[in-house]
Amino acid sequence: MDKQTLAQKLAALSSAGESFENGLRVVSNGVEPPILTAILTEVDMTVLPRKLSFRMNGSEISLVAGGRRLRGLVQASKDIKGVMGVIGKSVSHDAPDVVDGLHSIIAQFTATAGQMTVVSEDPDVMGGQSDAGLTAQSLADHWKVDLNPEPLTPMMAFARDCGDLVTAWVVLKDKSENRTGGDGAKLAVLRDTIAEKWSTFSDSVDQLAGDVGFICLNDALGEAGSVAIAKNGSEAAILCYASENMAQLHGAWGKAAL
Repeated sequence: MDKQTLAQKLAALSSAGESFENGLRVVSNGVEPPILTAILTEVDMTVLPRKLSFRMNGSEISLVAGGRRLRGLVQASKDIKGVMGVIGKSVSHDAPDVVDGLHSIIAQFTATAGQMTVVSEDPDVMGGQSDAGLTAQSLADHWKVDLNPEPLTPMMAFARDCGDLVTAWVVLKDKSENRTGGDGAKLAVLRDTIAEKWSTFSDSVDQLAGDVGFICLNDALGEAGSVAIAKNGSEAAILCYASENMAQLHGAWGKAAL
């Protein structure tokens, strides 16, 4: 069996049960698993030398991996800055500037979380020996990434399942921020508003009768949109949404398995 055939078979096995979008394999919906965790997991699953092209929100980065190691960055879309000192350079313990620079580039790519897809193909460069690069676990340790994150809580799952109905969200556990998601700019506005109007939002959560409840605060963010607050026991989600989506958001809450 040639390497190309073997690679296709391995890819087919590893993608079993996963979803596809326009023929591209979806490895994260932007929340689960976390974007950087998904990227390093793909590296950890890559045995033969492959170029892994990750795409999200119009941005793209291409990494070469093999032997369950990340070998380097070979391509990035024009919106990503600071690639000149990293692109084409081998990732290793002896090149900390490359490792840190790559982390910065990936941070730009992941700044606005969304659905991420990956395409795996033969690498043009950096095929190299099997021990080249750094393992996914080494990078995870250096970048402080959990390769085995805790599963989504019910409220996180609800925020994720709202999809395009919400533009940003914050999930609280015992009134402390636990997880966030959505458009970066809208999320910044939402977090600032939560800080400024914490007593209002906290009172709204407390006023929801019982352990489970849902309320909409129209135009709470001004031009940035409206806010919905959902409660499930010690968890609460504060969701930013466009006013015209209110009825659909109520419907999503009604169908939520909480």
